[in-house]
Amino acid sequence: MSTLTSSTSKPAPSIAATLLVNPANEETKLTIEQLWKGLERKVREPHLFVAAFKSCDIISDDGHKVVRHAHPVPGFPGPPGPMKETVYIYPNSMIYFKGEHIRVANIVSYNEAGELLLTYSFSNGIPGPFPREGTLEGETLQGAIVASAGGVDGTLKQIRKLLKADC
Repeated sequence: MSTLTSSTSKPAPSIAATLLVNPANEETKLTIEQLWKGLERKVREPHLFVAAFKSCDIISDDGHKVVRHAHPVPGFPGPPGPMKETVYIYPNSMIYFKGEHIRVANIVSYNEAGELLLTYSFSNGIPGPFPREGTLEGETLQGAIVASAGGVDGTLKQIRKLLKADC
């Protein structure tokens, strides 16, 4: 059984960010169907959404569970070689990425005003230049939070861009 940390290391802190999918200043409003279609595309073509990936091989895909090898760009911090991930798709609700060293959830929800939200939750830290162990504090914590929110914002921008290209 794979674990995120060994019994001798401390887990990195979890980080999450939630953004409104359709803020008042956004010209192109996304429906939940458009958002979901974009998130499913992100599962199969992560390199269109995540700058750290250059390509992806789909090993298996039954529509609800995708096994993939995501290939990082050269120099990306982390283990060398492709990242094997199993991705669980819960339609219109959540996409859960389970890798050897990371757990990420992309969660679609609504706030008390009925506005569509997108949350990225990184269990055991965010991959990349942040410490893998210990407590994030000060500027490092702020950087991790900004990176998490940037991931959500970048995904929403890319979904809008792809939507416009498909018209």
